[in-house]
Amino acid sequence: MKRAGIVPPRDLVFAFIADEEHGGTFGAQWLVDNRPDLFDGVTEAIGEVGGSR
Repeated sequence: MKRAGIVPPRDLVFAFIADEEHGGTFGAQWLVDNRPDLFDGVTEAIGEVGGSR
C-alpha cells in the first residue's frame, strides 16, 4: 500500500496470534480477555480458520 501511495482512511491493526492449534490458552481469547484496549475502535476483523481439535 505504501509503495502504491495508498493511505487508508483509518489505522490498520494486524494481530498475528499463535497457540490456536494447542488449545488457544495464550492465543486470541487471552488477548481479548487481557488486552481489550488493543481493540478499541476496531470495527472489522478478518481471520484465518485453521487447525483442528
